[in-house]
Amino acid sequence: MRKILYILTILVFRVTYAQETKTSDCSLQAENKVWKMEFEKAESKSERIELIKAKIKTDSIYKQSDLKIKTAHSPTIINEHENQYGTECGCKILFVLHYKNRRAIIVNLNEKPELSVVVDKLNSENVAQIWSEFKEENAGTVYGVAGKCGFVQMKINDRKLKRLIKNVW
Repeated sequence: MRKILYILTILVFRVTYAQETKTSDCSLQAENKVWKMEFEKAESKSERIELIKAKIKTDSIYKQSDLKIKTAHSPTIINEHENQYGTECGCKILFVLHYKNRRAIIVNLNEKPELSVVVDKLNSENVAQIWSEFKEENAGTVYGVAGKCGFVQMKINDRKLKRLIKNVW
């Protein structure tokens, strides 16, 4: 009887104090869908820029996972991002800053965290133009696998911001 009580006590403690595995649902695709609707509904350029800044920062928790090649009939590269628990979540929207003739950078705070200074300085006065594409076929044509979830491009017209981008990049 003592052995049974001892075993039950150990089992209760084990269940109660065992490490909890953090498996979280990946909400990147749902976040992308909601963000795209809000972005398309935004009426002013300043609203869109604020949405862009917020999305860039919230997407920085998703890191690029290793590229995978799926070879059923022909090689297909799969571009996925994973959350802090290592769960694959799909792809991120690509944000691109055009700061000089034929010069652009992809804003990825995981690879270049110092770009957060540039993101903070974006506003309706220093962004001349914003254009976007969210259809997979069209976005994939422009940016390949990296752009399959869509992209947003911004043309910068402010000299100080261009200089800052050049210095940070």
